[in-house]
Amino acid sequence: MQGKLIGIFSQAFGVPCWANDISYYESENPYTEIRIFPSDLTIENEIKILRYNKMLENEKKLSSRVEQKTAELQQAKAEIEQYSISLEEKIAERTTELMNSNQQLQKVTGSKATMIRMAISQVTNACVWSRKH
Repeated sequence: MQGKLIGIFSQAFGVPCWANDISYYESENPYTEIRIFPSDLTIENEIKILRYNKMLENEKKLSSRVEQKTAELQQAKAEIEQYSISLEEKIAERTTELMNSNQQLQKVTGSKATMIRMAISQVTNACVWSRKH
């Protein structure tokens, strides 16, 4: 209704008009007072302002979501980096353990080889001795 009145008075006076309404509910006879006045405001401009404000609101929401997702990604990246460091430390520990195990195995294998050579040598010597006697 307000828009219709604005249009009618703008046509009648030949200048852009605007209207504000105030509703009164306190009395036994509630009523609405509509004030019409000349103004540079137009419905088209008000719509542009409303659209612009809505666009700003949407941009703020979108910006907030982007910031939130960026923070989540940064957190995930930090967790991955920490996991990577932890994994590298575990790999270094396991490598050291394997190297130590290999050294011990080589010592044991070397000792066994020496014992086997000595045993073969003793058996060979015994065989040679028994042939001679």
